[in-house]
Amino acid sequence: MISAACFRTPVSTLAAVSISGVLLMITGLVACDLQSRNVVRPRFASGDEPLVRIRLERNEGRVEVTSDGPVQVWPGALASPDIEAPVLRSPVLVTSDAGGIRVIGSAGAARRFSQGEIVRIGATGHELAVGEARIGATALLVPRSDDRPDRLDLVAELPMEAYIAGVAAAELVPGWAPEAYRAQAVAARSYAVHQVARARSMGRSYDLDSTTRDQAFKGLTDDERVVDATNDTRGIVLASGGRVLRAYYSSTCGGRPASASDVWTTGRGLEFNNAAPLQARVRDCPCEDSPLYRWTRERPADGLAARITEWGRRQGHPVRRLQGLARIEVDNRNTADRPSRFRAVDKRGSRFVLSAEELRVACNTSVGTRPRVTRETRIPSGDFEVAIAGGTARFTGRGFGHGVGLCQFGAQGLAMRGQTWIEILGRYYPGADIERHW
Repeated sequence: MISAACFRTPVSTLAAVSISGVLLMITGLVACDLQSRNVVRPRFASGDEPLVRIRLERNEGRVEVTSDGPVQVWPGALASPDIEAPVLRSPVLVTSDAGGIRVIGSAGAARRFSQGEIVRIGATGHELAVGEARIGATALLVPRSDDRPDRLDLVAELPMEAYIAGVAAAELVPGWAPEAYRAQAVAARSYAVHQVARARSMGRSYDLDSTTRDQAFKGLTDDERVVDATNDTRGIVLASGGRVLRAYYSSTCGGRPASASDVWTTGRGLEFNNAAPLQARVRDCPCEDSPLYRWTRERPADGLAARITEWGRRQGHPVRRLQGLARIEVDNRNTADRPSRFRAVDKRGSRFVLSAEELRVACNTSVGTRPRVTRETRIPSGDFEVAIAGGTARFTGRGFGHGVGLCQFGAQGLAMRGQTWIEILGRYYPGADIERHW
C-alpha cells in the first residue's frame, strides 16, 4: 500500500550529473536549464503537493467499488461524511439512472442521491478499489452532463506523487532501469501539472483520464523501483518560457521524432504545442529493442478507403469525399525526415491532405460491418510508406505512438548506456528547464 506519507519526505539533494561537461546540482528549491545553469524561481513552496482528479470509469451506468474497510457516501460538496452517511459493507454497487445515483452496500444498506448531484465515496483509513485498481481513500461519482444523464463518471482523488508512481508503473515495462523510471516520472508529472491547470480553467469535473487519452493509470503501485524513482524526482517538472511543459511522450519513435505543432493544433488556447522543446530535431535514439521499432501491415484497399472516409465524415474533413483509394503519398517531412503530412489520392485523381497523425487515426477508425482493427492490424504510428497494388495496401513503418518528446524505449536504451535521467530528458526535450514545484 502507498500512503501519502511516503511521498512527503523532503528531498534535499536529487542529483549531481554532467551534461555537456557541466556539473549540475539540483538542491532544495532550485531549478536549472537542461543546457545551461539558469536559475529560476519555483512556483510552489516545499510540501505543496496538489491533489489530482483521475477519471477511472467513463459513461457508466453501473460500477462496483470495493474496500478493505467500511465505506461511506455523502454529498460531494462536503469535505467529510455528513451525519446521515450510512456505513456500507464492501463490495458497494453504484448505479445511475435518470433519477440519480444509488449506492448499495453488500448488507443491503443504501442511499440515493438526486439527479445531477455529485456524490463522494470514501473509506477513511482504508483504500477503495475498482476491479484490480487501488484508487485511494476517496472518489467522486459524477453524473454526466451531456446527452446521457443516466450515466456517471468515477473520479479518484489522489496526491499527485501517488498518481505519478501509478502512471510510471503503467507506462513502462516492469523491471526497467531506475533512470528510465525517473525520466518517465518527470515527464508524466509535467504533463499532469499542465493538464490539471487546463482542466480547472475549463471547469471540468476531472483533471486527467486514466487511459492514453492522457496517461495510462491502472491504480496505485507499491513497486519499490517505481516509488523510489518518483520520490527521487519529487515535485520536479519540465518548463519552457516560464511555463510548465506539456511533456508528451510515446512508446517508440523509431529513430525519427515528430513535432507537437505537426501532430496537434496550435490555435487559440493550444499555443503550448509550439514550445521549442516539443519540436522535432535529428537525434540518436536507441529504441531498437521495441517490438515495433520496424513493422509492416497489410490492409484491403477498399476497407482502408472506407475507414478514412468515415473518419472524414465524423471530423467534417474534406477526405469524407474520397472515392476509392489509388495511392497514399508523403506530402511533407520534418527536419528529422519523418513524414508530417500525407496526400490520399482517390481513383478520380482528387487529392486530400491529412497530417500524419490524422491519417494514422483515420486508418484505425471503426466503420460499419468492416472487421475490427486489432493489435495485429492496427497502424501503430504515422511514420510509414504505403504501396497499393492488387487491391492491397502495404504499410512499411517505424515506431509506436505519436513520436513527440520522450521515447520510452529510447529512454530505457539510454539508461542502459549509463545516462542519467537529466541527460535522458535533455535528449528528448532539448532546451527545456527543470523546475521544482513542491
